[in-house]
Amino acid sequence: MIIVCANTVASELPSLSPDIRNDISDDEISNRIMFIQSRFDQGTLHAQLWQYGWFSGFSVTVASRTYIVANEDDTPERFDATISKNLLRNMPT
Repeated sequence: MIIVCANTVASELPSLSPDIRNDISDDEISNRIMFIQSRFDQGTLHAQLWQYGWFSGFSVTVASRTYIVANEDDTPERFDATISKNLLRNMPT
C-alpha cells in the first residue's frame, strides 16, 4: 500500500510545472525546517521519559527473573524459571 502511494506521488511530481516546484523561496524552506526541528526538540523530554520508563521496567524484570533463577536449587525448576515457567502456566490443557 505504501509503495503504491509513493509511486503515485513520485509519478505525479514530474508533471508539475517548474513554476510550482520553484515557487517556495529558500527562506520559506528554512522556516519550515526550523519549525520541524523545533517540534522534534519539544518532544525530547517525552521521548527520554518513555525510554527511561521502558528501560526501568525491563531492568526490574531481568533482575527479578535472575533472582528467581539464582535461588532455585533443583535443575528442572531452574530451567522452568528461565525458559518456560510462564508459558507452561498459560497453556491450555
